[in-house]
Amino acid sequence: MEMRKARLRREMRKARLRRKMMKTTLRTEMMKATLRREMMKATLRREMMKATLRREMKREQKAEMTIAEACKLKLCQPYRRNQGSIQDHKTMEMSRQ
Repeated sequence: MEMRKARLRREMRKARLRRKMMKTTLRTEMMKATLRREMMKATLRREMMKATLRREMKREQKAEMTIAEACKLKLCQPYRRNQGSIQDHKTMEMSRQ
């Protein structure tokens, strides 16, 4: 009878330890998943910031391009319309006076 009790105690202890180990592994797995999720959020945030910067840079480049094109086509700056290839902005100013 004493041997049965000792064996039972041992089995119970083993079962308790197994459960404890399972809890620990589950907890670590959940922590890993949470960390992965957080890292993904951080990388997504970083990517979004990069994309926003790229968009802003493209806008600036487009603005520079339009100014350059305006000068190339000799557009009248105040009205932004083509005044012909011969007349440029200075001659328009002089003709107005």
